[in-house]
Amino acid sequence: MVNGAVTKTYTYGLQRISENQLSGSTWTPTFYGYDGHGNVRFTTSTAGAVGNTYQFDAFGAPIASTGTIANTYLYSGERFDSNLNLYHLRARYYNMLTGRFETMDPGQQHGSCFQGGKSCRGSCGWPGEDIVHPGTLHKYVYAQDDPVNHVDPSGKSIEEEGAIDENALKAQRTVRRLGVEEDCVEEWAYAYTTCAEWLSLPNPHQYPTGGYNDIANCARGLVSERCGGNPIIW
Repeated sequence: MVNGAVTKTYTYGLQRISENQLSGSTWTPTFYGYDGHGNVRFTTSTAGAVGNTYQFDAFGAPIASTGTIANTYLYSGERFDSNLNLYHLRARYYNMLTGRFETMDPGQQHGSCFQGGKSCRGSCGWPGEDIVHPGTLHKYVYAQDDPVNHVDPSGKSIEEEGAIDENALKAQRTVRRLGVEEDCVEEWAYAYTTCAEWLSLPNPHQYPTGGYNDIANCARGLVSERCGGNPIIW
């Protein structure tokens, strides 16, 4: 919005497909081209002509770019804030030059999610703050220092790179079925992802699964009542 008027719109599928920008009185669409990691590597016009091109290192630092089309969605398809020189990953800002978040993991600010907190809901990396997986212990690290194989779009938990987020789609369906607020999608997506990880481990019930062996019931215990869950208090 600029002075109350819409100047950009976006089209989405499983990811962002295109941006439509208002220039003067003319709307001009730009289409995104992605690599296997989900980085925007080029943009094209409706006719298929290449506009911008981009190259990044593993952590997202720019290597080279061409073109002059205004675009803020770059590394991992995320929004780059040129005023801060940081990526906005929802819960936290990410510095691609250091490979670190600017603030602490929100799930680790008050101790271990599984040992010191009252509730398991929140973020503790994969599969929680766990000495068996040292990458989960660092409070500022991005993608457990493995950005080639992982991304962290929420700023709270990693995902396999390039994968279609089935849990996010499942969360959207759950929110629609329950008739709760749209901002509950993130809670449900996190809960589905976390429970899938816990239940895949040799001893899943050391984590707050509620004693359930299925993802749906486990997830319900990680979601707030406002979003249709039945949170487990630890």
